Amino acid sequence: QNQNNKNMPIHIHNKVYFALSDGTLTSDFNGSVYSDFNFFSPSQAVVARDLLVYKQRRADDCADASFSLLDIFRFNDTMRKKLSEGGSNLKLLVNIGSDLATQARNSFLLGCHLIMSHGLGFEEAFLSLKPLHALFDRFSSECAISVGQSLRAFCCAKCLNWIDFRISASNDIQIDRFVHDVRNEIGSVFTVVPNKILLFDPPYDGVSTSRCSIDLHGKRRFSASFYADLLHRLGVVLVLRLDASPYDHAAFARKGIRVCGAEALIGAADTDVPLAAGALERFAELVQSAGGGVAMHCEGRLGPACTLIAAWMAQLDLFPSPEVAAAWIAIARRAAAPVDLPALRRHWSRRWMG
Repeated sequence: QNQNNKNMPIHIHNKVYFALSDGTLTSDFNGSVYSDFNFFSPSQAVVARDLLVYKQRRADDCADASFSLLDIFRFNDTMRKKLSEGGSNLKLLVNIGSDLATQARNSFLLGCHLIMSHGLGFEEAFLSLKPLHALFDRFSSECAISVGQSLRAFCCAKCLNWIDFRISASNDIQIDRFVHDVRNEIGSVFTVVPNKILLFDPPYDGVSTSRCSIDLHGKRRFSASFYADLLHRLGVVLVLRLDASPYDHAAFARKGIRVCGAEALIGAADTDVPLAAGALERFAELVQSAGGGVAMHCEGRLGPACTLIAAWMAQLDLFPSPEVAAAWIAIARRAAAPVDLPALRRHWSRRWMG
C-alpha cells in the first residue's frame, strides 16, 4: 500500500472496510472521512505465540504456526457485534495494524470472518481481500505456508462441518468445548479431526494416586487416570503413544481404551528413529479400524505425529494440498505444526501417481 493510502477506508465486502494504520487512525477517527463508520481496532500487541506466522526452517522441511480457533471466534464475534451497532447504514472500518506481521494476522482473521459470517467460499473471500494480496505476498515470501493456504484450510474445515461457532453445535468442534479442552489446567486436549483424531500431552507417571495432576517446571502434568476419564468421555477408544513417556496403561484399559506403542508405526520401540516407509499406511489402518476416536501423544515427536495425521487426511481427500492440511493442523492445535512437508509432498505425489 502507498503511504498516502494509509488510514483511508478500503472496501472489502458489504459494509466491511479496512485501513492500514500509520498509528494515527484511532486519533483521527472523529474526522469527517470516518463519519459513516463504526470502528474496530483488534489488539495491536504482537505476541509471538499469537501470530499467524509460518517460518521456514531446515530447508523448508517444516511449517511453524501459532494460531487458534479461539482467536478466530473472538474476532468473528466482535465483528458481528460491531456490524450490528449503529443501525443498518453504518459501515465498519477495521484497523488491521501498522506492521507486517499484525496486518497479516488481522487480514487472516478478516478472511475467516467473511467465510464464517457472510457465507463466502474460499475463492470469493480471497478475491474480496484482493487489496491485501500484495501484503500477503510480502508476508509469504519467507514462509513455508502462505496466508491464502491457511485461509483455504479454515474454509475446508467449515465445508466439512468441522466448525460451528454456535454454542449448541453437536458433531463439530464446539467453541465452548474447545475453549475448555485446550486450557492447560485441564489437560490441553486438541481436536484435529472431530470425533476421530485428538492430540494431548502425555500422561505423567509421577502423579500420586491421591491426585490427578502436579505442577512441574511451570506446566501442569496429568495422570493416566485423569486422561483416561477425559478421553473416554470424548469417545476415544485408542491411544497412540509416539513418545517414550512411561505410565500405567491399565488406567486406560479400565475405561476400554487400548494403548498402542510407537512400534506399531515405526516397527521398533525406539521412538527416536525416523518414520519407516510404511508408517503412513499402518497409521491409516489403525485409525480406520479403531472403531472410534483416536488420541495421540507425541512429546518430542510432534513432527512425525502431525505428518501422519496430514497424510491420513490426504488419503481421504479432506484437503487439496499438503500445505493446506498442515495449516489446518496448526490452527486446530493452537500452536506450531512442524509437519515434514517434503515427506508429506512425496506421499501426496505417490497417491496421485497410483
